[in-house]
Amino acid sequence: MEKKFEYPALVRQEAKNLRKLITADERDRLSFPDLKPDSQWNCIYGQLTGSCFSDRAEELIVKSCPRVYKFDSSGSKLKGYLSKILNGKPKEGGRYKNASSTKCRPAFEETFWSPIEVFIYKEKNQKSGANKRLLSYIKREIKTL
Repeated sequence: MEKKFEYPALVRQEAKNLRKLITADERDRLSFPDLKPDSQWNCIYGQLTGSCFSDRAEELIVKSCPRVYKFDSSGSKLKGYLSKILNGKPKEGGRYKNASSTKCRPAFEETFWSPIEVFIYKEKNQKSGANKRLLSYIKREIKTL
């Protein structure tokens, strides 16, 4: 029997929205074996669009998630406070209004992450199968998270 994971509400919502928004070509580019959460090309939005800093990635992020999270960019890895933000209020956060009024990725660059980006970065989700199931859901290989 396949293990069930408890996905935070913001991750579920972003995944549901992405599932509807991405094209068939983008969906085909998603690859769990190639997923590298800290790579601009192999993170989830990087795989979908070629770079998580692309205009298309920005469009998908703006349309799929209402909140992004800030982390301390002075370190090379996400700081520990991100471990709790997905199930409660973020330490710091920003909201996207819409693609035309907010230039999110070029302005935010690596200091702001979507809920899915935070979730897939966490080591326990990389090892437990949660990330693989999440990508399978977004790719429409499974019907529910």
